Amino acid sequence: MEKARCIIMNREKIDLIISDWNMPKMTGLELLKAVRTNPELADTPFIMVTAEAEKDNIAEAIKADVDQYIIKPFNAKMLIEKIKFALRKRKK
Repeated sequence: MEKARCIIMNREKIDLIISDWNMPKMTGLELLKAVRTNPELADTPFIMVTAEAEKDNIAEAIKADVDQYIIKPFNAKMLIEKIKFALRKRKK
């Protein structure tokens, strides 16, 4: 995991991660995989946001244990629903 993100995520209590798929230095998928392999962060709800509706990307994110996947553009109502679902899923 990129050093700056790693420091922040290990130092602070993270309740939810919303990440874009396309980011500099590290993709959202790479971040998701790093989170899921970190015992301190593994149960953190994770929502992936992307403009790409590629079925392979969605399948790869699901395989990496993403909680929700949002395709841009989206509205506030959709985001709220996805957040609620992701939080409920990880509380089980």
